[in-house]
Amino acid sequence: MHLWCPPLRDTWGLANCLLVAGPAPLLVDTPYDGPMSRALIAAANRVLLPGCGIGTVVNTHANGDHSYGNVFFPDDEIISTQFSLQHLCAEPTPQQMHHLSQDLSTGDPLGWYMDLHFSRFQYGATTTTPPTRTFTGTLQLDAAGTQVELIEVGPAHTAGDLIP
Repeated sequence: MHLWCPPLRDTWGLANCLLVAGPAPLLVDTPYDGPMSRALIAAANRVLLPGCGIGTVVNTHANGDHSYGNVFFPDDEIISTQFSLQHLCAEPTPQQMHHLSQDLSTGDPLGWYMDLHFSRFQYGATTTTPPTRTFTGTLQLDAAGTQVELIEVGPAHTAGDLIP
């Protein structure tokens, strides 16, 4: 298992991503934007078997800092809870986050807050990419011989959170 921590500090939007490496890799969560997603992929490629892609991505919840990077894994299965998929429509899109963090006046409280916490991210290459597989309750996965149980914890941080 490998932990990837975003290289930024003192801001929001910094999900830690977990990679279970081996013949059937599994990635838990994807980063907020293109540059961080590409950095994660480069780091993963250093520990993955030659010619082996990720294969399975698990989103712990629908917030963008845990799922916007899904678009960079177009051939992989993306798993989340059914409620997380339903919650996705309540989340701002990357394009809305770009507008909120770049176009609002920093003289207004909302513009100041969005600029402070989210203006450093590059949302241009990201799109909302929903899960390709959902579940309720629990789901058992075999990640490279490592048994992983995904547990839906119900409403916590969002409507459809899960823990691996």
